[in-house]
Order: sequence, then C-alpha cells, then structure tokens
Amino acid sequence: MKMFLILCIGLIGAAAQAGVDVTCYENDCLQFGWEIYNENTGQFGTVECLDQSCENSGFVERDHFGRVLYQAECLPEGCFKTGWIGYLPNGARILEQRCHSAGRNSAPDCLQAGWEITDYHFINNAYCVHNDCRKYGWNLHTSRGMLHIQCKPQGCFVSGWRHL
Repeated sequence: MKMFLILCIGLIGAAAQAGVDVTCYENDCLQFGWEIYNENTGQFGTVECLDQSCENSGFVERDHFGRVLYQAECLPEGCFKTGWIGYLPNGARILEQRCHSAGRNSAPDCLQAGWEITDYHFINNAYCVHNDCRKYGWNLHTSRGMLHIQCKPQGCFVSGWRHL
C-alpha cells in the first residue's frame, strides 16, 4: 500500500512528500511503465502498462516483491484523456481520477490541463505547468499543501519526473 501512495503522490494525488524519483522504462512511461524510488525510505516499486498502453488500457503498480498494490482501468476515451478508476487487488474501488479541460469548449486532457482525484477521504487537483505536463510537470494541490512535480530533461513521460 505504501508504494501505491508514492504513485499517487506524483501522478494522482495523495499526501505530499518530496524525495521521490520516477524513471521511465525504455524512454516511454506511457507504453512500458516506470520505476518509483523513494529516496527517503529506499523503497521502490514498479508500474507496468496493461497491453503496452498506460494511455488506453491502464496500468498496474507492484511493490518491490512484485505484489500487485493497485490497478488503474482507463475510462472509455483513455486514462489521460478522460481518466481512470483505481482498484485494490481485492477488486475494491479506491479512487476515481478525472481529467480537467483547458477551457469551457475543449475536451478533457490530463497531460494539458491536469486532473482531479477523489476517493472516500480526499479530493486533490493537479494542474499542468504551462499547460504541458509532458514537458514541464505539474503542481499537485493537496490538503497538506502543494507539491511541485518536475520533469527530467527529456520530459516526464520519456525520462521520468521528480517530486520537489
């Protein structure tokens, strides 16, 4: 469960903490997934894309023992276009993530406008820096404050990101 919270911190939205480093596999997080490393605790986990498409199919997060912690299933238009529903291994629905729209007449797009995540305990929002989460990262607004997620040099979904 702890690694799930680490994923949530960066991509979705949970209790803010700095010192988390995410690295994309094969320079493409949205096709191959990513590794999560918590510099504060030394723990790591992995996220693998379902059907080699985190964008269209969803993803599974595993702890360092390989145990499934969380699975995201994309909503009909795709995880980063409309959003996803998150489930625990026992099938319990734990959260819903919905993409924001850049304007009143534009379609939702998480990687341009950001997203909102809700569960039974919180509602958090992420907003893309300069309307481009892929290139610049995002600011995550939580009940505990704001956390800035900064892309690594080649972009968040190519190289990875860091929680500052």
